[in-house]
Amino acid sequence: MESVITFDVEASVAIKGKFDKWDASLTFTSPDVSTGVLDIKIQADSVDTGSGMKNGKLKGKDFFDVKQNPTITFHSKKIEQTGPDTFEVDGDFTIRGVSKPKSSPSR
Repeated sequence: MESVITFDVEASVAIKGKFDKWDASLTFTSPDVSTGVLDIKIQADSVDTGSGMKNGKLKGKDFFDVKQNPTITFHSKKIEQTGPDTFEVDGDFTIRGVSKPKSSPSR
């Protein structure tokens, strides 16, 4: 199975891409899926939009500021099964040292 972390930036020009270097762990304290904790650590400088110019802009101070903030992290607070092969994972994304709650369906 292959996993990919993608993103969309809503700006004056839409930017889409992925991150090439990241690690994730999913741990459980029991067989109950709700006890799971998902941790993701993304190397911000591995951003790949397919354009060297866009990559450079995203790595700079106006976006990810990879020199001062080399990692983007996600730590789940809640995992809920929503279908036979789907889950909703709520947690905190930390980008540039700022954490914000995020909810997203996962497979």
